[in-house]
Amino acid sequence: MSVSYGREVKIHISKNAVIRENEINAILAHEIDTHFRRYLAGSLTGLRLFQNGTGYYLSDEEGLAIYRSFSHLPEGYEKNAMYVKYYLLSTVDVLSFSDTVGLLISLYPEKSLESIFSDAVRLKRGIIHS
Repeated sequence: MSVSYGREVKIHISKNAVIRENEINAILAHEIDTHFRRYLAGSLTGLRLFQNGTGYYLSDEEGLAIYRSFSHLPEGYEKNAMYVKYYLLSTVDVLSFSDTVGLLISLYPEKSLESIFSDAVRLKRGIIHS
């Protein structure tokens, strides 16, 4: 599940998604309570910079989103997809753009190249030597 921001805000749910009953609140906290609320707060400023995210914002925001989602999961519950996202954020700053794309393809072979490229651009935002 993800939120995308274009002319309209859209919530995407993968057709391959398996969402367990005890995960839905965690996913909503992650995507809506963190990412979407940042987008809305940024929109209120009238500055696209805050609406779209400043350089290096993603690792902080993703960390906060993961933290918020964990508060909605049962004690000791493991959700590896969240760890993969945070791993990506901590890894891509030392990878070239093409290496980032290669890593994303290996992690998400089901995604289209357009989606992979978009994810890579988002991950590399704000990194000087990309």
